Amino acid sequence: MVERHAYVLMHSPITGPGTWEPVAAELDQRDIPATVPDLIDDGSPPFWRQHARCVVRSIAEDIEPGMPLVLVAHSGAGQLLGVLGPVLRDAGYRVGAEILADAGLPPGGRSRLEQLGDDVPGVADELKDALDGGVPFPAWDDETLRPLVPDDERRQRLHDELRPQPAGYWVEQIPTAVDWPDAPVGALIFSDDYAGTVDAAAQHGWPLRRLEGDNHFLALADARHVTDELLALTAEIVDPAS
Repeated sequence: MVERHAYVLMHSPITGPGTWEPVAAELDQRDIPATVPDLIDDGSPPFWRQHARCVVRSIAEDIEPGMPLVLVAHSGAGQLLGVLGPVLRDAGYRVGAEILADAGLPPGGRSRLEQLGDDVPGVADELKDALDGGVPFPAWDDETLRPLVPDDERRQRLHDELRPQPAGYWVEQIPTAVDWPDAPVGALIFSDDYAGTVDAAAQHGWPLRRLEGDNHFLALADARHVTDELLALTAEIVDPAS
């Protein structure tokens, strides 16, 4: 029998917790514990350390002590997985699995901008132009988001929670623990933008599920389907013989 886990649903630091709330609600309906940390910062580096502390605080407030954790990182939150293992171990927690949900890999000491340039050069160029011109990034509007998030309320919350970060966020180097991954890893892919994560999964033999639709915000468009796939992937990761 697969051990009961608690889910830690982490949003990208340039969006907000609303990106995971529908999935958290689905898990709650199934009596599965989950928390959605709000990754906030004071606008100055080190951003990654502040975000890691937000994760620990959210777990302490919402998750029963001793329950193994499944860390689920969406988008830019994937870059935190390489530092969270040691932080959580030091705080007395056990990580049972880590899932990259349409997310980039821990950058191994590189900056977010350097990693983006390697993985998605077009987006990196767009970001550089925005930073050079003093234009907020992301600057997604309703027209851009509507095809991805049809629900008006969810789309409005996504837009309202956008958190354009200063240049310091993009160029700070993010450490990665030498023993990462220190828990079983899997990948849940929503869009075509994370070829590096797909390649890493193939190279390391990580379980991978690719969902149809090429929608980075699929958790907002079809929370039930994403939840079903998340639970199935977790079972595959923590109990490969099942």
